[in-house]
Amino acid sequence: MKLHEFFLSQSPDGILLIQPDGMIVDANDEACRLFGYSKEEVNKKQVSDLLPERFRAVHFNLFKEFLDSGESARKMGEFHDLCAMKKDGSEFSAEIAIGRGDLEDRTLLIAIVRDRAVKITQKPCCAPCHYSRRRIQTR
Repeated sequence: MKLHEFFLSQSPDGILLIQPDGMIVDANDEACRLFGYSKEEVNKKQVSDLLPERFRAVHFNLFKEFLDSGESARKMGEFHDLCAMKKDGSEFSAEIAIGRGDLEDRTLLIAIVRDRAVKITQKPCCAPCHYSRRRIQTR
């Protein structure tokens, strides 16, 4: 197993490796689950295929702008939430981080994808914070 394959397999977030022309060349299991594709199917897609038709032109321009900017990364939520589309045509609100780097002598983009609905419905775990506050106050 190559090092990048190890990291892809261990991430709880969806990860897509994308060529500068927009072709997806690798995806982890979570990305496949989020979008509803098998690894073989998603690896034959353009990244724009994972978006509703009405957003593809805007995404193409933002994608090209990022490539032309020379930036190495954009942070989660720094720009706009992304409306993503599953294989069955259903849509979901995604949070995306994008970065660029060289892997095995070629430039690739990495997109980290999170389903915002999951993030919104998760309840914060306050017990450890409450416990820590109580310990500090009793000292």
